[in-house]
Amino acid sequence: MTTVGKLNKRLYRDQVKDLFKPNLKYYFTDFFISYSLMLVGAIIWMIEPSILQWGGYILAVYCAYRCFLFIHENVHLPRKEFAPFVSVWDLLLGSLFLMPTFMYESHMDHHIPKKYGTIKDPEYLPLGGKNYGRLCWFMAEHMVITPLVIFMRFLIGLPVRFLVPPLSRFLDERLTALIINFTYSRVKKADAKVVMRMEASALFFAILFTYLISQDILDIAYLLKGIAIILGALFINALRTLAAHRYANKDLGELNEEEQLIDSLNYTGNPLIGLFMAPIGLRYHALHHLFPTIPYHNLDIAHERIMNSIEDDDPYHKTNINSYTQAILRMPKDDQGV
Repeated sequence: MTTVGKLNKRLYRDQVKDLFKPNLKYYFTDFFISYSLMLVGAIIWMIEPSILQWGGYILAVYCAYRCFLFIHENVHLPRKEFAPFVSVWDLLLGSLFLMPTFMYESHMDHHIPKKYGTIKDPEYLPLGGKNYGRLCWFMAEHMVITPLVIFMRFLIGLPVRFLVPPLSRFLDERLTALIINFTYSRVKKADAKVVMRMEASALFFAILFTYLISQDILDIAYLLKGIAIILGALFINALRTLAAHRYANKDLGELNEEEQLIDSLNYTGNPLIGLFMAPIGLRYHALHHLFPTIPYHNLDIAHERIMNSIEDDDPYHKTNINSYTQAILRMPKDDQGV
C-alpha cells in the first residue's frame, strides 16, 4: 500500500497533547446512565406483552453493547486512578457475563508495533479478500462459538484444576482471553485466585439456574430473553470488529508504522450511525491506534484537530471512511494486501 505524504506523528501529537487526561466522573456518569437504561430496556423486554417489548429489546441491546465496550477503555486507563471504575464495571457487568477486565488484557498485544497484524496479534486475522462465507463464519464465531467456549471454559475450570491439573495451564494460556485469533497464547497470566473465583461463580450459578428452572421457580423464557439481548449486542460488536481494520496483511509479516495506521479505520460519515455502531470512541479506531491512551471522550476533538492541521496528501486521510457497509462490502474485493 503506497502513500504520497509521510506520516508525521510528532505533528499529530502536538495537536492532541492536552487531550490525554481521562475524566473519571465522565466515565462513571456515562456507564451508570447506560447501565440503568439497559436494565429498563431489559425489564420492558421481559414483561411487556405488547409491541413495546421490541422497543425495550432495542434499548437493552444498544445499552448493553455500550456498557460492554467500556472493557476496551478499562485496559487503557491509568490503573491506580481508575481502579474504582474498573472494579465497579467488573462487579456490575464484567464478572456477571464472564468477561471481566482481565480477560481483555491481551488487547495490549494488539498495540505492540512488532505484534500488530502478525500471528502474535490476538485481534487480527487476514480477512481482506476473503469471501462473504468466511466473513459470515467470523460473525458466527464472534456471536455464538466464542461465548459458548468461554462459558464452558469457566464452567469446567474448577473441576479441571482439581481433577486434571496439567490441563489448567491450557485453560490459562489459550482460553482466558477475549480474542479472534485462536492461535494466540496468553503470556501474561491473570491472577490465579481471581480466575478461580470466576470459575467457582460460573459453576455455582449454572447449578443454581438449572435447579430453579427444573423446579419451575424460574421461567426459562426469561433466561432465553436475556440471552437474546447478549446475542444482539454481540452481533453489533461482530460487525464493528469486521470494520475496525482492513485486515489486509495477508502474510502476517511485520508492518511499519504507516502501514499499521492505514490498516486501521476511522468512520467519519453520519455521526449517529457511528455512535450506534461504535460508541465509546471506537469509530476513531485508526486514531486510537496512533494514541491508545487518549480517552474516548476526547477522540472527537483530537480527530478534528489533526484533520485541520495536515496536508491533503497526509496518510492519515487514508484511514477515513464514510460507511460501515462500504467497509464490509469491500472486504472480499480487497486482495492487494498492505
